[in-house]
Amino acid sequence: MSHCGILIHRGGSWQVIHSISGAISDAEGIRIEGWEAFASRAKAGQLRQVRPRFAADMDILRKQSMHYLAQNTPFDHDFELSTDDKLYCSELVRAVYLAAGGEDAFIYKEVGTKRLIDMASFFWPEYWQEM
Repeated sequence: MSHCGILIHRGGSWQVIHSISGAISDAEGIRIEGWEAFASRAKAGQLRQVRPRFAADMDILRKQSMHYLAQNTPFDHDFELSTDDKLYCSELVRAVYLAAGGEDAFIYKEVGTKRLIDMASFFWPEYWQEM
């Protein structure tokens, strides 16, 4: 897996809030787009939807996701987990789940001097259930 976001129901349709680098997109940072558009860029058989097995306030999760979207939060090219003024995709997911009272159900790995969220986090069956 190389990308992730938060799936929300808004305006009668499913949409994804996610963060992406301007190096690979025409716009940088957090954005929202329809589920179909988001899913259309995945390779066949490579799209997964998971939900937490732990308690999290879904209303807060949605509000926090919308907050980052409204703030036009930029992409975190520094991959710095200690702040939320810039967020990369899995850092966004982590930030909204922690704000919603969720567990720190993420696997971290060291890359050079950086501590990053490993995408394997979302396949940890103790914390996440594939839909």
